[in-house]
Amino acid sequence: MPIIRTRNIADPLSSLEDFIQQSEQTGGGLVSVVAGTVQGSPFNVISFVFEPKTLPPIALQKINVPIDTDEQRVAVENQLATGGFTLLFFAPIFDANEQINVAVCRAGAVDGLMPAGTALGSIQTFEVPLGVTASEVTSFSTESSHGAFRGSSSNTTGLSGKETGFSDGTVIIDAQETLSAVRGPKNFGTKIVQQRRVKQGNIQTVQQGQYCWLSRELPDAVLVENFSGFPSDVQVVGAKATQFGKKDSQDEGTGSELLKVVQTNSDVFGASLKLSRLVATFGAPLSKSTQLLDAYVEIFNPDSQSRRFARVPIVDIGPGENQPAEIDLTLALDQFLKTDGSAHVLFRIVV
Repeated sequence: MPIIRTRNIADPLSSLEDFIQQSEQTGGGLVSVVAGTVQGSPFNVISFVFEPKTLPPIALQKINVPIDTDEQRVAVENQLATGGFTLLFFAPIFDANEQINVAVCRAGAVDGLMPAGTALGSIQTFEVPLGVTASEVTSFSTESSHGAFRGSSSNTTGLSGKETGFSDGTVIIDAQETLSAVRGPKNFGTKIVQQRRVKQGNIQTVQQGQYCWLSRELPDAVLVENFSGFPSDVQVVGAKATQFGKKDSQDEGTGSELLKVVQTNSDVFGASLKLSRLVATFGAPLSKSTQLLDAYVEIFNPDSQSRRFARVPIVDIGPGENQPAEIDLTLALDQFLKTDGSAHVLFRIVV
């Protein structure tokens, strides 16, 4: 479990950097640092995990240029790399009472500090057995949507297809939606994607491999109703979850190029995590990770009206480091988990 520390906003940036370095010398491993509030008062908030191995020292580099797009962030990362730094994440920080943006870096490459777990093995997925016959066929559809933010945009027609019930209780949804996406100067055009949902009992599998614009087959999602909860020996994070992507007025609906531009303005099932948490798990730079694209997030909504669990792929980076939420859920996932746009959930990263 991370250890939280606070520093006064009047401290200069150099003092904050010294504090982080001294904390790491006594066995801490930096997970995040950000301008935030504690009981209504502003502080620089820092979290550490115990990490006995030697890490390259932290350096806080003030950023005076925009870092709103992937292209801008990559340009800054390359500039830092030229100077011998490995970017961990960007964050707003208080520097002598002034809020600025910094690049949180290490003077060398780093491995992850918080290893991912292994997926729960008790969840079985199914296909329709041979000899089972269809008993009912109905139409299935979801709403269309347009997203736009800071010069990027996306559209979806919504899913359209059929829902088939079978004699053994299995339900299968076969549908497709037409997507288009513009990310900054890049127009990805239009394409039709397929989605297949297979539900048996309280478990549903969602096949959604075509939702990336770049080269990646998106992993399936697994959805479970009436989930009993994570086993007591499984370490999880309890945190606020919010909804993004489809129907989000401050999201254009196209995910980071590090995740191969998943169209989140769609009915895809996926989650997005803060950059600092991804770096703490997979190391920096994320572009060098061999596990990120195949990893999942396991999420449980413990509310008595839900008790629902999902295992979904990582589809974007966010919320922002200064946001109270730790994890974002696509609209389809938010609706399944019954988190209603904002809720406390338990989650962990698995590979």
